Amino acid sequence: MFSNRKEKVELLEVLVVNYKDTTIKALNYSQLGENITIQYIKNPRHLLQLERPRTYNQYLKKFLSSS
Repeated sequence: MFSNRKEKVELLEVLVVNYKDTTIKALNYSQLGENITIQYIKNPRHLLQLERPRTYNQYLKKFLSSS
């Protein structure tokens, strides 16, 4: 765990993405099709299906029943 500590720290610094540097490209809805809906779950985390299972399952069931 403690061997090559300096190299591990340098690797992590390169891998971590700063949110200030990221941009999300806006999608043109015509590229997605005409019969689309977008669902947004507020404050998502790493394991959404475990942290907000009720909301996740609700949207998943709605998606699966529509296809």
